[in-house]
Amino acid sequence: MPTITDTPTPCYGQHDLFDSPDLQDHLAAKAICDTCPLIESCALELAATIAASHNGGRPEGTWAGQHLVSGRVRRSDRRVPSRVAQDDAKYTDAEAKYAYSVYRTGRTDEWARVGSRVWAARLTRAQRAERANLKNQEKAA
Repeated sequence: MPTITDTPTPCYGQHDLFDSPDLQDHLAAKAICDTCPLIESCALELAATIAASHNGGRPEGTWAGQHLVSGRVRRSDRRVPSRVAQDDAKYTDAEAKYAYSVYRTGRTDEWARVGSRVWAARLTRAQRAERANLKNQEKAA
């Protein structure tokens, strides 16, 4: 596996973005991490840095797509609960969108309720990714 020091990374020279405590900057940095071929090496580097930080210095900012505050991963970046992931896997986009539409018209059975929640979560993720991409394009210009 290539290491971070062997290969130029997409985040190289973007310290303002990756070290920022701002959530919008984190989302933009996370979008960069999601495309990086060295994300596994970065995660290993992060684990080593946290293990070596017993002297008080703790990493902050975005590392391997995770938002760190005082050396800890922010709650919002922790793994998705398995129930939500299982619900998400049950619906195609078309099914979730249809469930969302029938739920809004008054159908309240479990299929419509869960499908509606899945579609709303997918829309939110897509909107966040779009905002992060726009911010990246603005900074690049």
